Amino acid sequence: MKKPLAITSPDHAVALSLYFMLGLTGLFGVLNFNRSSSIIEAMGPVVADVWSTTLMIAGFSAFMSALSAKRSRRPEWGLLYEALGCAGLTLNMGWFLAIVSINFGARGFTSASFAMIFLVGCGLRVWQIWREHRLLRKARCNPTVSDDQLLADPREEHDLA
Repeated sequence: MKKPLAITSPDHAVALSLYFMLGLTGLFGVLNFNRSSSIIEAMGPVVADVWSTTLMIAGFSAFMSALSAKRSRRPEWGLLYEALGCAGLTLNMGWFLAIVSINFGARGFTSASFAMIFLVGCGLRVWQIWREHRLLRKARCNPTVSDDQLLADPREEHDLA
């Protein structure tokens, strides 16, 4: 019996809200709406601007690619761009975690723990997308060779009889 290849939803509400809020946080940092004096003190204004800009770009690119993947004829491209955005968020949160830990130590525990949540979540999503992208490519390239996997697109009806 053939089983469908399961691809996680690129429009999961938690992931979309996380991507959007991180992008919005970066945008507010670029526009100087939510500047924290302790972050500017720790990083400096130029590095804080670079951090905010990369956070905004990675967050919004992951958000837009996750939204567009559902409507795409080849969702693996949307997944790939989402993975790149998540990788950017992982690096950005790792950078923030290092800055907070080095400069504030135990006083920055709350900020560091929130950064760790985003770092781990986005890192796991990159791994998940990488694994699923590899399986999807394999299923598309070798539909007869991989009998145990049938490419299933949730947008279409498939006859599995």
